Amino acid sequence: AQFNRPKAVDWNETLSSKDKIPFGTYVLNNRLNDIFPGATVTRYRRPVYNVIVDDSLARSTYVIICSDIALTKTDHNHLIAYIKKGNDVFIAAADFGGVFDKQLSVTTETRRRLFKTFTDVEFSNQSLNPDKPISVAKNIADNYFSKFDTLHAVVLSQNENEKANFIKYTYGNGHLYLCANPRFFSNYSLLDTKGRIYAETALSFLKNTKNLAVDEYYTQGDIGEESPMRVFLSNPLLQWAYYITLFSLLIFVLYEIK
Repeated sequence: AQFNRPKAVDWNETLSSKDKIPFGTYVLNNRLNDIFPGATVTRYRRPVYNVIVDDSLARSTYVIICSDIALTKTDHNHLIAYIKKGNDVFIAAADFGGVFDKQLSVTTETRRRLFKTFTDVEFSNQSLNPDKPISVAKNIADNYFSKFDTLHAVVLSQNENEKANFIKYTYGNGHLYLCANPRFFSNYSLLDTKGRIYAETALSFLKNTKNLAVDEYYTQGDIGEESPMRVFLSNPLLQWAYYITLFSLLIFVLYEIK
């Protein structure tokens, strides 16, 4: 009966390109060329510093979508230098970490509500909005920027309470785009008409360069960290089998001790 019952929907937020669950990004990563036609998509599972310096990333657009990002000061400095050379960087995250707070005064908050799961958002440029404000369920647009450098940042979209959720900074010939709602780029959102409109419109601000760098480090970790046990524990059924085995061995040892 347990084996044959319908599988419960996994609502965990991974934002991983390999996950087809609602809050994975499998759909986006397979349709990137619809938004960036002709671009060569390269995926990286390394920190920002290593991608920019070691892999000599240049003349490209860099996209990072994750639940939270914790850049080091070195990462941040090289990222800004990369942008000043005329490259665009897009980061969608619910938490941007301490470095962004110190360097750009960027912090986010989440609007908690008990009975409403919809939040309306709209672009500052009214010509980019559909007939009605964009609204997607599952608290996708609940995050917003509670603090940011209003002298240097341009607000590109905001929620129904006029709180910015998508902003732009200009450095040299390039731009840094920050979005506080990474779930807008998840499978669930992209399979919803309004969610898809928001995601494709937000990404269309970026330059359509020949090279598109897509981050997977902040959702899947360093490729060098891959191990059989990590893969084993990523499967819920195998994970429970592992725990039951450990528990059974513990019971066996305690029984034999007596």
